Amino acid sequence: MSETSSSTAAVVKSRPVLIALGVGLVVLLIWLLAFFLPQGKDLSKYHAQQQQLQTQQSQLEVQLAQLRATSKATPRLLALQAQYTNLVPPTADIYNYINLMSSTAAASGMHLVSITPSSTGTPVPGTSLQAIPVSLVTTGSYDSTLGFIKAVYALPRLTVVNSMSLTGGGPGTNRSTSLNESFSLTIYTTFKPATP
Repeated sequence: MSETSSSTAAVVKSRPVLIALGVGLVVLLIWLLAFFLPQGKDLSKYHAQQQQLQTQQSQLEVQLAQLRATSKATPRLLALQAQYTNLVPPTADIYNYINLMSSTAAASGMHLVSITPSSTGTPVPGTSLQAIPVSLVTTGSYDSTLGFIKAVYALPRLTVVNSMSLTGGGPGTNRSTSLNESFSLTIYTTFKPATP
């Protein structure tokens, strides 16, 4: 009997300990749910952000490599840009072109009779350019005419000879015989006329 009563007394004495342990386990469980599970969700969110940042870093490294390659080529690109701006200026600049053609004709031994640029350009399909037709009438010898055509193609402003017609010359003439030439030219600009 004394053994049974002592084991009962031990259980009764340990019941507060068991309750305290149970309460402690419940508190521990609540603490785990309250603090560690949200942290786990945050951790997965941080992993997703880290992957996104790594992807962005890879993209930025590719862009950086492209910029480094471009920066090495910058002097060459600037020279090409300047050459392009001369070949195809951002303005029609017809007055300067007339002066350029006049001096080119004179340097070639030609006489510039007339130059008639169109007042408007027409868009060149598939480009950002405007084409400006120019009619040119000159007189000069056969050799002067050839020199003039070569000089036109060497101009700092892109000029295309679309067609030309010659009168004069013929049987009994020589290379110094005066010829009359009519040229159909095209010059280009990046200037965009205002649309009404």
